[in-house]
Amino acid sequence: MKEDRKTIALERISRLVELAEEVWPQDPLLSKRYLELAWRIKLRHRVKLPEVLKDRFCRKCRTLLKPGSTSRVRVRSGRVVRTCLECGHVKRIPLRGRRDDRINKQ
Repeated sequence: MKEDRKTIALERISRLVELAEEVWPQDPLLSKRYLELAWRIKLRHRVKLPEVLKDRFCRKCRTLLKPGSTSRVRVRSGRVVRTCLECGHVKRIPLRGRRDDRINKQ
C-alpha cells in the first residue's frame, strides 16, 4: 500500500517535471509552478528523487535549470560547479577519480 503511493507520487513528479520542460520556453512562471507542485508532492509522500529528476531544478528557488539560460556550469578543480542564475545557489558535484588513479589503487 505504501509503495503504491510512492510509485504514484514518483510518476506524478516525473510528469510535472516533463510538463515544466515543455512549457518553459513560453511561460517560465508556469514552469516554476509545476516544479513547486512536484516538490510539495515529494515532501508530502517522503519520496527520494532519482538523480535524473533531482538535477533538473534548483533546490533553493525551484527553477528549471537549463545550462546557458538559467544556470551556469563550470568544471573546476575536480568538480562540476552549477550555479542557478535566478537565485545564485551553487551546487558542487565531485567528479570521479581519473582513470589512472583508479588503476594505481588496484
